[in-house]
Amino acid sequence: MRSKPLIVHALPWQLTVGGAQRIVMELAKWATDFAEVHLVYLGNGSDETWRDFWSGVKLHPVAGDKEAERLIDSLKPDLIHQHYPAMEWGVKRLIAKYPIIGTPHNWAQNAEMILPDWVACIAGPQAAIRHGVDLDLYRPAKRELGPAVPLRVGIAGRLHADKMPTTFLKSLSTWRPNNIQLHIFGRGLDHPITRRVEAELRRRGDLCVLHGDVPAQEMPERYRSLHCLLVPSRMDSVSLVAIEAMATGLPVVARRIQGLPDTIGDAGLLCDSDHELFKALEWLRDEPLMRARLGETARKRAEQLFDIRRMLDQYGQAYRRVTKGRIDPTQPGATCPARAAVPHSRPETAPTLNPKPQTLDPVMTVALPIYNGPRPAWFQESVNSVLAQEGACFELLIIDDGCTDEGLLAVIDKAAGDERVRVIRMEKNQGIAAALNRAIQEARGYLIARADGDDIMPAGRLAQQYEIMREHPEYALICGNMTGMKFGGRSFPIIRPAYRPDQRLADYWLTDWCICHPTVCYRADVIRSIGGYDESLAVAQDLDLWCRLEQAGARIGKFPNIWNSYRVHSAQATAGHDMRVETERILKRYREGEVAS
Repeated sequence: MRSKPLIVHALPWQLTVGGAQRIVMELAKWATDFAEVHLVYLGNGSDETWRDFWSGVKLHPVAGDKEAERLIDSLKPDLIHQHYPAMEWGVKRLIAKYPIIGTPHNWAQNAEMILPDWVACIAGPQAAIRHGVDLDLYRPAKRELGPAVPLRVGIAGRLHADKMPTTFLKSLSTWRPNNIQLHIFGRGLDHPITRRVEAELRRRGDLCVLHGDVPAQEMPERYRSLHCLLVPSRMDSVSLVAIEAMATGLPVVARRIQGLPDTIGDAGLLCDSDHELFKALEWLRDEPLMRARLGETARKRAEQLFDIRRMLDQYGQAYRRVTKGRIDPTQPGATCPARAAVPHSRPETAPTLNPKPQTLDPVMTVALPIYNGPRPAWFQESVNSVLAQEGACFELLIIDDGCTDEGLLAVIDKAAGDERVRVIRMEKNQGIAAALNRAIQEARGYLIARADGDDIMPAGRLAQQYEIMREHPEYALICGNMTGMKFGGRSFPIIRPAYRPDQRLADYWLTDWCICHPTVCYRADVIRSIGGYDESLAVAQDLDLWCRLEQAGARIGKFPNIWNSYRVHSAQATAGHDMRVETERILKRYREGEVAS
């Protein structure tokens, strides 16, 4: 009579340091506290390189299916944990005699095949038990964000054609980036392909640093020394290295193949070609704030989906269920000290495939000042049009400039219930320039987009403006066109001249406005550097700001996109003011070079 139940892990694969083998190793070593654990694997007995990793687990190399079946049958296990169930290893015969659970490490099985109920998928729409890593070990670190810091890109895994495709190596040979370093961790089994890949990488010694096989206990610190992870694989079901990198707060750049979109979600950049991979790395180099935001998203995704404590708890429940309690990791004396904090109750809800990210520092701030004037229904429409924006991480900053209209205040209070909305209340009405300066001061985004409380923001505006500002760092401000709205919902085009960098604003401004204030998006640091809006001006504070931007040498871009629907009514902020008088005064001062910088 055995003192402990016996578990056999059947692995029709060689022992290496691949992700699947490491998960099997984690499961096997975890189970040694409450069971006698054997590993039956494909090998010839000469796997001394990896045997030290399996302390406490009894190893049995076999040559093929029949030998594996005979050996497993002779052990008379209380449970068979079958990996790669498609490679049967006598499962059809053994399943009638022994409890069994399966983990499919092949993407096709996880994504497409109809599997028996004893198989628990690890990825894709059928995911039941996802892979996990130790989130205390793989923890984030503060990383330098300055533009002068070289982007340290990690590639982790075996030097094999599946992980480092020939096409990628060929593209790499001609890539000449500035301020980017590739740090390559791992080598794997010695093989002609491995040696060829290694030689190709060494030819790019100016770009690539090869670290060879790195002990597992050192990898968390190696990840923390990086700025992002690159996964150039041509096939990957889950990518354990991507999970480890995400847990340490690294964004992941990867091909859009097999299980990688399922693993990475919104915690990285998915690409369709080598060229796109390289462009994504260059973008992360140039956008440190977005890199930090993606890193935060990556850590949160790892916490939500890839906690090893949850993985072990779910496998423990599965072991207990299929063996009818014969194997129970929760029984007295069976708790592994390294996992003492593992909760052994099933979560109330299963983790979702694409969880909503927690609140993050936004990339964009939408500045929406409000004072008495617009109808509450119009203001509600304006707020709704901002909150409906997709494709950009933003916050809506509502500046209550001493509003006393109960209807408007009710809309503000309702909007404040959305996690993307912040409300700043001014002690008294100070005017739109003061309200916007407060928004510039308080903005969390490095881009600020303007909105008015009686206008409508067209769908897609924030995403379009973010992409333009990302691709054109030379622009301090961009603007677009508007349509007008009258009572009854009738709309009409508002024609404005194009902005020409070679022509001063003063040369044509009195004829027409070329920069429409409600359409602009500008860089917060640039506007702060020139002092923001002039609070002494009643209605033309925007013209004064554009003039000072132009005088300071900042680039302004105008695009044909419709970025605002402008409501025409008698209660507008500019109603009752003599626009021409104030405009002429500003332009006179500008022409004479008296505009403060």
